[in-house]
Amino acid sequence: GRLAPDNTAIKPLAHLSDEALVTQLSISGGISSEFSAEPEFVRLALPRLRFDLALNESAIPHQIRHCDQRVAAPIFLYGGNLDTQAPANQMGAWKNFTANRFSQKIFHGNHFFITSNDQFIPTLLRDLRSVSSI
Repeated sequence: GRLAPDNTAIKPLAHLSDEALVTQLSISGGISSEFSAEPEFVRLALPRLRFDLALNESAIPHQIRHCDQRVAAPIFLYGGNLDTQAPANQMGAWKNFTANRFSQKIFHGNHFFITSNDQFIPTLLRDLRSVSSI
């Protein structure tokens, strides 16, 4: 769910007020209306969500963004065709960060397509089996 390290178009969310953050997460499918209607759940979950978002939004050091070395591991990229946070047409730049195989699979859905797409888990398992003996 993140653009490649050399992409600077990340939309920051971590700094939003609690209310605005809950609204944005609800719009993107990150939390359900039932969850957002429970103040105690929101109070407990927001610090963790905010930390995750802040980490994702943190600046990538110049050395990593423009590194000539690539990881030896394959990169399997999964995206949602309706994702506005990590648009499918911008995710392919991850291929520049591996010296190995790169695979990009786009599923129907938004940023949280993995929760609603029944083809994701079988695809993930197939890809994992292709590189290991699980």
